[in-house]
Amino acid sequence: MRTIDVSALIDGARFNSFHARVLFWCALIIIFDGYDLVIYGVVLPSLMAEWGLSSLQAGALGSCALVGMMLGALFFGSLSDRIGRRKTIMMCVAIFSGVTAINGLAQSPEA
Repeated sequence: MRTIDVSALIDGARFNSFHARVLFWCALIIIFDGYDLVIYGVVLPSLMAEWGLSSLQAGALGSCALVGMMLGALFFGSLSDRIGRRKTIMMCVAIFSGVTAINGLAQSPEA
């Protein structure tokens, strides 16, 4: 049986166009994923004034987003082991992009 030294293989690998494309798409996905939290932080003072939110309620909304991320990571992390990372990441991008767009239509904290 042939053995492969993974460290030597990685150290000898060259950065090519495939790696650049993967890096580009991963960076773009991370930007889109973090966009909803950035927007929440920017519009929080306006939301508090318009919806009459207390600091506790505003913090709970932000915490719900983080809990959702945690649960999504647990679920989609194990799903990616079963169906593949590429399919899972495409599904996650579609879901969080769609949900972020729908959040723009919310008229109350409950929505």
